[in-house]
Amino acid sequence: VDAVSLEAQVQGYIESVLGWRLKLVPEQNLNALLNFKMQAGCADILRLAVVYMLHAGLVLCTTLHDAVMIEADCADILAHTKIAQECWERASCELLGGFPLRSDFHIACSCGVHPCPHGQPSEDTHQGRYNDEDGLPMWDRVQAMLLEIESEVRG
Repeated sequence: VDAVSLEAQVQGYIESVLGWRLKLVPEQNLNALLNFKMQAGCADILRLAVVYMLHAGLVLCTTLHDAVMIEADCADILAHTKIAQECWERASCELLGGFPLRSDFHIACSCGVHPCPHGQPSEDTHQGRYNDEDGLPMWDRVQAMLLEIESEVRG
């Protein structure tokens, strides 16, 4: 804590591993200063991992905070997921002095086979899309509304 504060005071900014800067301002929130190194460091790892993933030929749909969404055929998704995890580990090792960060994954498969042979959990009833438990009630509500609208239009 003291080192981060001193670095910011002496230089007028603090910097991430890859050089992203947070400029010190007079009303600087101390928590923001202390959090910057970790948040910016993780963002640096994500950026480098994305570069490795693209060079490996993976299809990236999006990044979100500390995650990526990749797309692949059902038959390839587990292999592509393994490559993505290897890219993440490589990037973290390079930026954290050899320390590998582990990662987990979730498969959203639309093959329609139960149980899914491509890694989607059998209890996951929302096949073909990523879902977060917090968002499922809203998703189900919107889907029910769409069905109601569609039946009114038909009927």
